[in-house]
Amino acid sequence: MKLKSHRLFFALFCLLFATGTCLAAPAQVPDGFYAVVRREQGSEAQVPTKENELRLRYNAAFRNAQDAAEETVVVQLQPFVPLVLKEAPTKTADPTERTRFWVGVSLSDKASEQFEAFTARHLGKPVAIVVGGDVVTVHTIRQVIKGGKVQISRCGDEGCQVLFRELTDK
Repeated sequence: MKLKSHRLFFALFCLLFATGTCLAAPAQVPDGFYAVVRREQGSEAQVPTKENELRLRYNAAFRNAQDAAEETVVVQLQPFVPLVLKEAPTKTADPTERTRFWVGVSLSDKASEQFEAFTARHLGKPVAIVVGGDVVTVHTIRQVIKGGKVQISRCGDEGCQVLFRELTDK
């Protein structure tokens, strides 16, 4: 009986690993901008991912209080734009007063070109910003973004502070 339970455990482990049901470890995905395939809660996370997809944790520190309690976000691995900065991130006071500040980033020249093409392909679609293996925010692309200047405005106070610190340490 013990041998059968070990075989069952091994078979389930292989099935979970093969279908992508397990969450990715942070080291498996570079920081960057990724197209969102779907956002999941609870049992929805049992839907298998496809070959070019990865399920990532939506870090609770980055969600606003009014956000749904999302647990995971499935992203498309390719194409993506690496989060390579040209200069240190900046803080700008939030004129809407939803948070204390927004985080501004200036992408490297190569990343800026990639980001312009990426935003053109994903107009009207959600895009996740991934840092440290976690989704830190999801935004819908409303226009092509040229010049590589990005203002990250949708993260709670704690999330914006953590994001700023992580990007400053890069």
